[in-house]
Amino acid sequence: MIRNSFLIIILAYYFCLSCESDIQFTDFEGKHQKYDAYASIRLEKNIFYGTYTIQYPDEKKDVGTIRGERLGDTLLGKYKYKSRNGDEKIVPIAFLYKNDTLTRGKGIEKVYAQIPFYDPQTLIFADSLGKMIRVLIK
Repeated sequence: MIRNSFLIIILAYYFCLSCESDIQFTDFEGKHQKYDAYASIRLEKNIFYGTYTIQYPDEKKDVGTIRGERLGDTLLGKYKYKSRNGDEKIVPIAFLYKNDTLTRGKGIEKVYAQIPFYDPQTLIFADSLGKMIRVLIK
């Protein structure tokens, strides 16, 4: 009985591992005037999550995770990262996703229940804020 239970647990574990490997992320990269940006994002019906890195000319980086809601072609969420100075921060993040391109958004930052977000009335998307294109990895 114990042996069968152990075998079932092992099979379930390997099944879960094989399911995880099927998750596909979309990679993006872009160059801004002051930095390079890289993102690897999993887009689902109502949510998104992944990693986001900003690399500065002095080779220091802001590296962290992004996650949030997907509302049509708009991605609204938070960016939890370790800054190039070593501080841990959580800030709002917004992207417009169109034609395999992510355009960074900006607005007035607000906080509700310790969750940062942009005021929807002030949110803008502009190429000058940063634009990333999809990278096809073979």
